[in-house]
Amino acid sequence: MNVKKSVYTIFKASKCKKGKTEEDRPYKFPFCGENISRDSSPKFLGVVFDEYLSFNNQVSNIRAKCTSRLNILRIISHRSWKLSTKTLINVYKALVGSVIEYSAFLSSTLNEVQLKSLQAIQNKALRIIFKKPFDYPTDCLCQDSGLPLVQTRSDDLTLKYLRQARNNPMIRKLIDDYDGNYINGVGEDAQRTLLCHFRVGLN
Repeated sequence: MNVKKSVYTIFKASKCKKGKTEEDRPYKFPFCGENISRDSSPKFLGVVFDEYLSFNNQVSNIRAKCTSRLNILRIISHRSWKLSTKTLINVYKALVGSVIEYSAFLSSTLNEVQLKSLQAIQNKALRIIFKKPFDYPTDCLCQDSGLPLVQTRSDDLTLKYLRQARNNPMIRKLIDDYDGNYINGVGEDAQRTLLCHFRVGLN
């Protein structure tokens, strides 16, 4: 374990309007004579977290990475390259779609604005490929390309992963516990979770 590469984060339920809370006080986690530092936006396995689990930073990172790759797609989509739309769509899937799909499991936790910003990336790529104007409808782009909406694709991938994971008894127990907490919850205390979101598809 490398202390300099390790951090700790305190996850909070919501932002406080004024004053400091118990979670804001500094903690000391000594290890090998050094203290582990606090990071409000840690990166773990390629996913950027934040203290409120809003994943705003992760969405921003996805957009930044995809935007730079769209420039490549814009170049090779020029007629001089003589690439078919099928080839260009495959390039999109490899260079851009793969970046979005890596965080597919976050789809049910993202808000509408975040999902729209990710869908806008796919829309921009398809408009480049099919040489359509900026106001060409999303549903028409999906129909022309044969690609589903970003959220639909993310939901399908998450379901696939959860179906495979259910064979692991520990993960199956986790899914059952989440199911039970949601079903048996009372009123506003029942928080819908990622696993509960896919409950119907798992049954």
